[in-house]
Amino acid sequence: MSVCLTCNLTFEDDRAFCSNCGSQSAVPDNESETGFRYLVLPERHDPLEDDPEIKKIIDAAGEEATVTVSQEHQPRLGFCQIVWRVQKKILKEKYEIDWKSPQEMNPHI
Repeated sequence: MSVCLTCNLTFEDDRAFCSNCGSQSAVPDNESETGFRYLVLPERHDPLEDDPEIKKIIDAAGEEATVTVSQEHQPRLGFCQIVWRVQKKILKEKYEIDWKSPQEMNPHI
């Protein structure tokens, strides 16, 4: 059983997000102070990253993107989204790789 803490709907299964409002759901937990605990979904990644050769290219593009972005922006909240956007562009333009960033693969985060 899970409960949406926003709209208070109860579901018979342990779903991580409310199908009504999209908010994060929780399951009852008598051990916690609130009486609930959030369900945490595993972070997903682009399946291209499972290929060791492509992973090396993706990582190198990430390093290049970090250097490029660091020249114009100070690290702060949201910095990684800027790096991923530049990394995606590098991968597409230099290597013709259509990579999906962690942000695209995990819209729930």
